[in-house]
Amino acid sequence: MTTAPNHRPPGFDAALVAYLPTLRLKARMMLRTNADDAEELLQAATVRILNDAGACKMETFKVWAQTKLTSVSADRRRYAGQQMRAGIVEPIDKMARQSSDEDLRAIRVPEPCRSPPTQEHAADLAGVLSTLRTIPNGDIVLRRAMGVLLEEIGEETGTSRENIRQKEERARRKLVAVVGRAA
Repeated sequence: MTTAPNHRPPGFDAALVAYLPTLRLKARMMLRTNADDAEELLQAATVRILNDAGACKMETFKVWAQTKLTSVSADRRRYAGQQMRAGIVEPIDKMARQSSDEDLRAIRVPEPCRSPPTQEHAADLAGVLSTLRTIPNGDIVLRRAMGVLLEEIGEETGTSRENIRQKEERARRKLVAVVGRAA
């Protein structure tokens, strides 16, 4: 049997073991996906909890552990959003090697997807981006297109998710009206 390192408060390990089923349930509720993803989240949160054990006050252990679980979940969402915005995707040829021939025959890639962008496409995109800068809340439309969640924008600006959604909707309508007139 191993002893707990000195940086953990007395009773920390027993409290963590007793609270793990509740943390597991909270992880499943947060993700609303399969149990494997929730278990991975719980494992990562447990590692962070053990690493930061010295900062825990045993009187508020449950709230502290839930905060760590929420923090790990938010970090994972943020990382996934960054990956999506960075365009890190699995190459089609790698997916093809993993698929059977039947799966590949079922995939039909439309012809326009195979052509490279032209200078005209780049000019159109530059025009839309410059228009977004002039529209009130155009930055919200751009950030949403990059995959940023409404909640994240709301936390940064100190407004509600619904308020951000409404601002985005107004900015989109304005963008469509301005770009539609220019076309």
